[in-house]
Amino acid sequence: MKAPSTTGLNGSMVVSTWAYDFASDRWSRRTPWPRAPRSGAVSFTVSGHSYIGAGNNGNNDTFDDFDEFVPTQAYNSNDY
Repeated sequence: MKAPSTTGLNGSMVVSTWAYDFASDRWSRRTPWPRAPRSGAVSFTVSGHSYIGAGNNGNNDTFDDFDEFVPTQAYNSNDY
């Protein structure tokens, strides 16, 4: 089972995505978050489908969108 980690704030807004594999205790890079960078996002999973959305852009502008997030999608360096 893999747990994705994407978006957030680390000195600047983050769109990189990493997946943690509990069985191997390793992180692997995935395709970057394709939407606007955000911090304070909310995520949840229903029937094996993960969704991420809401949050803000760091300038007190909030988002009200949600999109399906596919953590098994392989990282492609040409995406950005």
